[in-house]
Amino acid sequence: MKTFIKFLTGIFLSFGVCHAEELCHDSYYDIVGRDKISSDQVYFGDEFKKLESIKSIGGVQSKDRMPMFRSGELKIDSAFFFRVIPAVGVLGKNYKRIDMYFYPGYVRLGKTFYFVRGRSKVKSNICDFYGIIRVTDIHYFDFTYYLESEKEFYTEDLYKIIGEYYFVENGRPEISGIFRGVWSADAYIDGNDNVLRVDDRDGVADGYRNRTFVGVWKKDGDSSSPKLCIWGDGRLPFTFDFDVGSGGLFPNEIYSSPEWESYISGEEVYFSNDGEFKVHYKNPWW
Repeated sequence: MKTFIKFLTGIFLSFGVCHAEELCHDSYYDIVGRDKISSDQVYFGDEFKKLESIKSIGGVQSKDRMPMFRSGELKIDSAFFFRVIPAVGVLGKNYKRIDMYFYPGYVRLGKTFYFVRGRSKVKSNICDFYGIIRVTDIHYFDFTYYLESEKEFYTEDLYKIIGEYYFVENGRPEISGIFRGVWSADAYIDGNDNVLRVDDRDGVADGYRNRTFVGVWKKDGDSSSPKLCIWGDGRLPFTFDFDVGSGGLFPNEIYSSPEWESYISGEEVYFSNDGEFKVHYKNPWW
């Protein structure tokens, strides 16, 4: 296993740039600029990393927290990549639905690498996957404000984590492949333990997006072109005319499928409130 993990940590450091996709409406499309994106582009990892690597928000300058992270003074919560229900995403030109589930916990490898496991699902095809998540940047923003009504200063911190990933599916050869790309997440520290937790404080707000993975999927051993593959919590960047929701992710009807209809209907989940509001998946496939 150690030899295999070393192989994974080395192989994904040389990312290839890939292509494909027709473009329409997307906030990231407007930011990047129509003249800077080719109509056949499918890999948006470079653009995504550039846009996420912001140095200032509302006039607040970021501070580099990678030295603290490398030293072990700053840590990522053991449940950071885990979701109670799978993350939803898109695969390929026709925006097929893909679900990505990460198992709880991870194995930290050295100072900036994590070994993770999970399962992917496209239609009825389910594959186990495993691989490496790397942290390359952590930007810290200290938002201190004065609340006049209470005559007090308050601080809300924001940590923007950026990195790379490389996952290998372990299923039937005809449906298995490799995921690779760039990921980003917003985090915060709750207390004095210096543990970064997923910033879901605005999780129900319009436009919420977090733990976003922007990259490609390529069939294992296949010489054909890779496919766009993007998933995450909430809105998905670089999906253009696919998402037509006013507040949250809502697939364009031109990409309708039984899988997306099931997502829209909400029939896959149910909620409970036994003193604490919780969401549950009706038929777990992981």
